[in-house]
Amino acid sequence: MLDNDFEELARNLAKKFDCKIKLPESWADYFQVTGTLTGGPGDRRQFTRVQFRAPAVLEYSQTIPILPRARGQYLVYLKDYSRAGIALIHHEQLYPREQMRLMIPPNKDVAINGCRDGLIEVARCTRIQDCCFQIGASFIEG
Repeated sequence: MLDNDFEELARNLAKKFDCKIKLPESWADYFQVTGTLTGGPGDRRQFTRVQFRAPAVLEYSQTIPILPRARGQYLVYLKDYSRAGIALIHHEQLYPREQMRLMIPPNKDVAINGCRDGLIEVARCTRIQDCCFQIGASFIEG
């Protein structure tokens, strides 16, 4: 069962932003997962990741000339973060080097470089299933 704060936040964001994400059935406990993640052999990550499951808002703008993107805001689900980057779930495929603004709800205990919103640059995108892509991004200054 989701906590009441999260349920209310998710409902409010879903009213404002059309949520198109379709999580796999096997991820039924997606929002209950917490804790730190440690890298295995061959993991090139510099910093420990913390699992953090919450809704957030991703704002698009045109960053790659050959890839038209309509300006807009979309509901995404945060997955985990570290000092250097963040992973999120989105309904649409994104491409490396795209830059976007990520806005985290104010009642959550995470910030991007000390702020509740900031710029990110997509590093990777993995298709989980239709309308479900895992995005890895790094924080950028701007």
